[in-house]
Parts: sequence; C-alpha cells; structure tokens
Amino acid sequence: MSADPLTPAVSDRICKHMNDDHAESTIAMVQHYIGLPQVEKADLVQMDKLGFMVQITRLGQTFKLRLPFPRAAEDRKDVKTLIVEMTQTALANDEVQAELQAAKEAKAARAREKLSTRTSLSRWTVTQTTRRRRELPSSTTTALTQCGTASLTS
Repeated sequence: MSADPLTPAVSDRICKHMNDDHAESTIAMVQHYIGLPQVEKADLVQMDKLGFMVQITRLGQTFKLRLPFPRAAEDRKDVKTLIVEMTQTALANDEVQAELQAAKEAKAARAREKLSTRTSLSRWTVTQTTRRRRELPSSTTTALTQCGTASLTS
C-alpha cells in the first residue's frame, strides 16, 4: 500500500477551502452518497487518500461520519479531481437539488422574518421615543434635541 499523499497540513488546507467556499457541495455529497436528507451543515474535518470525515448538523443534532472516495486518491491533484467528480454527480441528483432548494428557501424565509422583526422593533422604538418626547416638558425636549437625539424621530 502506498503512502498517503495527504499530510495533515494539506488535509487541513483542503478542508478549510471546502468549508469556506464549497459548503453546499459537501452537503450535496452527504445527501447523495450517504442518503441523509435535511442536512443543515456539513464541515469537512479530516481527509486522507480514501475519503474524508464530515461533521454533520441535522435536525439539531451534530455527529461525524465517513464519506469515502470512489477510489483511493493517487496524489493531491487527484483529491481535487475526486471531489469535483463527486460534487458533479451529487448535484445532478434531482432529490439533492430539491433538498438544497428547500434549504435555501427556508434560510431566506428566516432572514425575512428576522428583518421584519428588526424593522418592527425599530418602528416601535421610534414611536415610543416620539410618544415620550410629547410627555416631557419643553425644556427637556430642547436639551435632548441639542444632544443629537432628535434624529431618532426623523
């Protein structure tokens, strides 16, 4: 058996690159090759010539699993070739595409909800500030205006 072409340092660099720039690809591979739906997050944590360890977050639980390459990688360049091939195959799967689309839509809905909550809170704060100013004596309102807090109501 030949030596592993992936040193720990090389493995760490590849994992970091995949996690930073290709997170959706890792999720797609897990969904396709392992058959695990509803994956929220999948981070590569370690890699060797036979495959990689992935830390999965799914339905609020976090665990690790092994995702093997279709064949042993011959060198670092071959690792990239294998990952690209696996990603392309996974992304060609209609079920995986549907899962990824559903996850994107859910994420967008959460972002809209968060923005809506912030906007509502901002409106409430401005309304409350305006209401309180009306209740303050005119000398206090003048002092607040001079301190720059008048911009809250504009």
